[in-house]
Amino acid sequence: MPIFPNIEFADELCDIQKKANLISEEKDFSLSLNEKGVSLLKSTDKHPQEYSHPHVDQFVFPFYDFSVNVWGIKTKNAYLLVDTAPRKSPLDTELLKADITPSHVLITHHDEDHIGGLEALKLNYPDLQLTAPEGVAVLKTPGHREEHVSYYFREEELCVCGDALFAGSIGMPNYNAIKSLNSLSILLALPEDTLLLPGHGPATSVKWEREYNCFSTSA
Repeated sequence: MPIFPNIEFADELCDIQKKANLISEEKDFSLSLNEKGVSLLKSTDKHPQEYSHPHVDQFVFPFYDFSVNVWGIKTKNAYLLVDTAPRKSPLDTELLKADITPSHVLITHHDEDHIGGLEALKLNYPDLQLTAPEGVAVLKTPGHREEHVSYYFREEELCVCGDALFAGSIGMPNYNAIKSLNSLSILLALPEDTLLLPGHGPATSVKWEREYNCFSTSA
């Protein structure tokens, strides 16, 4: 059964599936289809390597049969949340528990699992700013959705990429498959040591994704 019916790059799709099979055979993990992405690590809580960052907090919340990430980023002058989790998720409780008062909230795209909690955050933190501060680059990464963006923190060497990229894969290209692949190329053109923080599943890196992501031209 084709992953994308009636798309214009059937040959590339065939090659992608072959790459996915090879990755599954050669590495100690497997790729499987998932409704949130074309293919995902079977266990989205694990990655062949463990990635962390001293200025990053990961908040994970359930949403139907998968989980969604909210990323907290501490910079010199701000504490930013990227995405907000679904409506009624206990994000406020987690922030209070960690003694965190966010100064900014940024949104990668407008799906419920990423923006549902925004209104509650605005009520609880009325001084929240909704635009990226100086030092954070906004990258247009459409494909999963038309108005999808990623946030590149150059000084911290990390990029929050929403559903434009998952560990080993990409998000389902609900808007445009070719644009999804173009967006992946944009993300993989970042410095290889850049930490990538997806909307679902584990953190990864540009270096790892260049080599193993089944949609990467270098994989």
